[in-house]
Amino acid sequence: MFTIPRRFWAWLTASKPRFSLACALALVGLLLWSRLILMSNMPRTAVADDEAAPHGAAGASPSDKRGAGSAQGRAQDGPNAEPRVPPR
Repeated sequence: MFTIPRRFWAWLTASKPRFSLACALALVGLLLWSRLILMSNMPRTAVADDEAAPHGAAGASPSDKRGAGSAQGRAQDGPNAEPRVPPR
C-alpha cells in the first residue's frame, strides 16, 4: 500500500547531495508560498497627508493644540501644576 512513497523516500535519502537539494527546494517553495499568502492578504492602511488635515487643526491657537493632560501641556505648566480634568 505504501510501497511507492517508501521507495521514493529511500531513493531521495540515499544520497546526501540529493537530499540537501530536495530540502533546499522545499524551503524555497515554502518561502514563495508564504510570500504569496502575505501579498494576497495585504492589510489595508491609510496614511494622511498634511494637506488632508482637518480645517480647524491648521488655524488652531497654541492653547487649543495642548490637550487636557497632554505631555506638552504638563511640561509648559511646570512640575507642580494641578492636573487638568476635561469637562464631562
